[in-house]
Amino acid sequence: MTVPAVFSTVRKRVSEQVNLLRRTNMPLIKKQPAILTREFRIEAPVSELVDDYARFIESSTDHVVNAVLRKELWRDQEYRKWREARRAAQPGPDKAQPTEPRGRA
Repeated sequence: MTVPAVFSTVRKRVSEQVNLLRRTNMPLIKKQPAILTREFRIEAPVSELVDDYARFIESSTDHVVNAVLRKELWRDQEYRKWREARRAAQPGPDKAQPTEPRGRA
């Protein structure tokens, strides 16, 4: 049995669109962020909570601390406003202040 030409044309167009989307979309998995070693002092009950939660989700304590900090800091609206104001006030590459050469006058 032969497939009518209309269906094969539609199938070809859909295939072309899917290929275009594959080439233009971001990858599903993002690059892993840099991991730094930092040392913090936390209260004993908080340490126990982190350990318990890591066991609960079968993950590392590092992952739990990262996820909680990221989520909670992002929720703080006042912090976000403060952070944006600081970023806006800092000169960027296109806003760089001219510097005078140092030396004897």
